[in-house]
Amino acid sequence: MGRPRLHATAEERAVAARKYRQDYYERNKKTISVKMAAKYKAQRAGRKKSGPVKAARLSGHSPQPEGKVAEQETFMSDSKSQFPEHKISPPDSTVHRIDLQQRIQDIRTAVVQTTAPHPEDYFEHLYYSLTKNAHDYQLRLSIISDALKLLEAHSLQARTLEAELLQGNEVGNLLSQGQELTQKLRDMTRAAEELWCFIVYDADTAKLIQQHSRGELRFQQPTMDK
Repeated sequence: MGRPRLHATAEERAVAARKYRQDYYERNKKTISVKMAAKYKAQRAGRKKSGPVKAARLSGHSPQPEGKVAEQETFMSDSKSQFPEHKISPPDSTVHRIDLQQRIQDIRTAVVQTTAPHPEDYFEHLYYSLTKNAHDYQLRLSIISDALKLLEAHSLQARTLEAELLQGNEVGNLLSQGQELTQKLRDMTRAAEELWCFIVYDADTAKLIQQHSRGELRFQQPTMDK
């Protein structure tokens, strides 16, 4: 006998998936914030050492040594000094705009490196992994949960940057790029939420396979791969 259906409608399932993401973020937001702050501080330090020419190039994403985590927790405890080295410059500041452009590019690169150059390719691979393990519920749940955590971490970075662009009264192409990045990650997260609903609320992958064959899944829509 299969598990009883917890939510009857697609809207209820979407709400449940969104609550899962929110609960995950609330449980882990301190760790996420510490990692983001450590990565950003390391990137800025690297660009300062490399000079103004190299600063405009794509920076790497080196992991933060574990020994520094305690220091970063203390650093993050004061929200007013979350990014002490970064101050919002006037909108006409060339250096500031280059820095913002670089951060947008860094997020884009991180998304591509951890997913795929095209979102549809990433979700096709994810779909294959889920259906390949159709008889292992815990493994399927782990696969889709890890995908949601990854996308949420990228989304948090993008939303933070977009808010900073708005706060700094940035307009035109730079703000447009930030908003497009945020929207792309929002669409990817919703597509992952849909897959999460299939895994959690269906006893097997039959319905998931059926909708995929008809091209009805969210990640199969034309707007996803823009």
